Amino acid sequence: MLEPMTNPSRLLTRMWQRLQRTNTPQFLQLAQYIICGSSLLLFTTAISSIQQQRQAINIVGKDAASNVLVAQRLKDAPAGMDAYAVKALLTKSTLNPTISANRQQALTNTVDSLLNDDGKGKSSNTSYVERRQKLAQRLLQAAESITGDKTDQGERRPILTMQLATLDYLEQLQKAQDYQAVNKEAESLSAYRSAVDILENSLIPAADKLDKAALAKLDSAYLQQKNNVANTAVWLAMAGFAVIAQLISLQFFISLRTRRTLNIPLLLATISLGVFTIWAIIQIHTSGVNLRIARESVFSSLHSLRQARSLTYTANANESRALLLKNEAARFEQAFNANIQKIIAVPTNSLSNLAVMTVQGNTSNNIGGFLGDALRQSFMDGEAAALADNLTALDRYLQTSSKMRSLANSDPAAAIALARGQASNDFNNFLRANQKAIDLNKRAFDESITNSAAPLEDFEAKSWTLLILIVLLVFLGLRPRIKEYNFR
Repeated sequence: MLEPMTNPSRLLTRMWQRLQRTNTPQFLQLAQYIICGSSLLLFTTAISSIQQQRQAINIVGKDAASNVLVAQRLKDAPAGMDAYAVKALLTKSTLNPTISANRQQALTNTVDSLLNDDGKGKSSNTSYVERRQKLAQRLLQAAESITGDKTDQGERRPILTMQLATLDYLEQLQKAQDYQAVNKEAESLSAYRSAVDILENSLIPAADKLDKAALAKLDSAYLQQKNNVANTAVWLAMAGFAVIAQLISLQFFISLRTRRTLNIPLLLATISLGVFTIWAIIQIHTSGVNLRIARESVFSSLHSLRQARSLTYTANANESRALLLKNEAARFEQAFNANIQKIIAVPTNSLSNLAVMTVQGNTSNNIGGFLGDALRQSFMDGEAAALADNLTALDRYLQTSSKMRSLANSDPAAAIALARGQASNDFNNFLRANQKAIDLNKRAFDESITNSAAPLEDFEAKSWTLLILIVLLVFLGLRPRIKEYNFR
């Protein structure tokens, strides 16, 4: 009856004693299989790590990033839709029943001709309809991007809330437009107040939650990838060193037993293993560095620019609401100023001076707001000029907005005409400048993701080819020595 080996030290002792009784050819055969097995384990670990890295790139660079940008656009769409809708409601509010019909018509023609959306001369109604269509498309896109896990309510619940709130908002807005069409101003304003409440208390908060949930998924995948890169480098270095140590030890053993100083095939196998280990670590590290640039630098700037864009739509809507809902003008003006502070908070210098400093590369870390966050990121080619254009366009818009608000009490009709005219043009100029900076960062992000994936291309094929070569070298190095003993 065999004695159970419950003591590990006893097991190791017996294995060592059996190894001591092994003759040279048996030892070389055993070493041959151990080294080949260890090499296979090393290569399998490297390939598995590369596949995990590739999967992380797809999650961070495509799936999660795309979901975040969709969530950002879902914030833009309702805010932009309301910004254009309130301008359309302002048309009849501009008219005064005490002035002549000719004067009313002339004023209506003036404000309509002044409105210019994206340089295409679209009316507020047309722009509102387009924003409504975009909101419906993006809600569908967001719903399609959700994973099949029904227990994950981080994205499902906000999308459901947005779908329901959008219907309620559109219903109240349609009532406001219908009442206005039959000259029921009080009812029209009441319905629009209800629409604003839905927008502020349900629609926009749900879009914020969706953005945070999508961003949390992106960061979770990115942090996991970041840790994997560090751990993989350590494990590959240790595994590579272990196999190389086996080959070097085998070289010494053969030199002592056969009096051959150097085994060329084993030397080549050792060098190949060392080169592979270093190459694999460099490829994973290079991929990780490019992914870090994509997430921590470029995507952070891209996200900040989109946040600024969404808040600018909301600020523009608040500006017009103050003119339409005169009893609540103070609240909307306060909200307008709060939104601008979230977009850019300059402690001392004006925006025009800051734009000049941005081009010169002399920005300060004391600048707050989302544009301030974008300014603190490393500038790529053309980004400084694009951000300076954002600041210049925003400065012009704020100057026109200040003039418009100063006319709100003394000359409401002129203030509304300015809101739908010059202020609208300045607002659209900012949107164009902002979109230019967004497009620049989006291209840089896609390029960084491509650069992150590039070192991993054909890694498996190259690795298996090199492994086969190493195995052949090990056999070529050991088989002749084993045969020498068989002929003795």
